Amino acid sequence: MTISQVGVFLAGVGLLTARGLAGSTLMVLASGLVKGALFLAVGILVSRAGSDDELRLRGIGRRQRLPSAAACFFAGGLLVAGLPPFAAFPGWALLVRSAGDVGYSWLPAVLALAAALAGGPVLRAAARVFLGWGDADDPLLSKEPSAGEDEPDVPSSRLSPPLLFGPPLALLLLAVAFGFVPGLAGHAAGWATRFEDRPAHAAEVLAGKPPAPVRSSGEQAGAAAYGYGFASTAGALAVAAFGLYRRRLPGAMRRLGGRVLEPPVATLKALHSGVIGDYVAWLTFGAATLGGLVVLAIRG
Repeated sequence: MTISQVGVFLAGVGLLTARGLAGSTLMVLASGLVKGALFLAVGILVSRAGSDDELRLRGIGRRQRLPSAAACFFAGGLLVAGLPPFAAFPGWALLVRSAGDVGYSWLPAVLALAAALAGGPVLRAAARVFLGWGDADDPLLSKEPSAGEDEPDVPSSRLSPPLLFGPPLALLLLAVAFGFVPGLAGHAAGWATRFEDRPAHAAEVLAGKPPAPVRSSGEQAGAAAYGYGFASTAGALAVAAFGLYRRRLPGAMRRLGGRVLEPPVATLKALHSGVIGDYVAWLTFGAATLGGLVVLAIRG
């Protein structure tokens, strides 16, 4: 999920427009709220169930009352997938419009696919853990070590419900409200335009000349942004359903899907093991590649 979202952020910056920069900035902020809520929801599972493994926790929602964690997982998955008009949608709308401005009309479809692939696994895990859907085992999912092997035992009785459930729900509500801040996209685009005005910045630093006031550009999300947002959300739901019930597909379809999907999935798993070092490595690689392409574009 993190790698996919970072790729979306870098794509927005790589558009080299004020709207693209503003869109990526808003998406980074909204993504931080959503992922913060998801990480805290995982902490609730570790505290109450002693594990954060999706397969081990299958159906725990039917045995324990964890409405806060369930709400964070289901809502977080939809927000990661780009459900309009919440969370990162104002930034997403800026990216869609910016891509059209520079002639990259194909880019929003690619970014929508990335959002669907990021949100789908979260929804799959939520359905398996809290609803008991899907199979009890999955060869594509690596079993995680028990939380007790790596983390100190923290008795749940020491954590009061408000302290345990309050922070993730607060972050989730903030993420939902983020998409409804009046004029947010327009103000972000205005500040990005000012950030890109190098002569004005130099005059402010070297000569003390105050910059011109930032003006909102009156950005409005168009039909295309909503269309891509709903498409990515539907795609995430499809990815989740496929992850839960792909073994129930007809045999011929499973064999065909295996031949088509197994090689790229195996390659991705080999390149990205899930440890923090992979995040850093791929973020560095993406930033370096983007920087190299910018240099080539300037020299050309």
